[in-house]
Amino acid sequence: MPDQAERLKQEWTRWGSEAQQAPCPVCGATAVSWDGRGGRGATVLVEENGVYVPPFPVRRLRCNVEGCTNRWRLLPPELIPHKHY
Repeated sequence: MPDQAERLKQEWTRWGSEAQQAPCPVCGATAVSWDGRGGRGATVLVEENGVYVPPFPVRRLRCNVEGCTNRWRLLPPELIPHKHY
């Protein structure tokens, strides 16, 4: 199991460093900017087993449209915000 967790952590860290900016999920604007980094750990199902992936860096974004104060984290496609198994 530790090998799977380490592999996922490396994949998600690499994905985060190569990720492109995404449009605002609230207003749809493409005028967004990077707003720092944070950490995110996860518990995911791998072959019917729960595997804890230690915290990895996650990019944060901010919408630059006046009136929209949305900020969000850009997560790997496999992760759902606020979801743990």
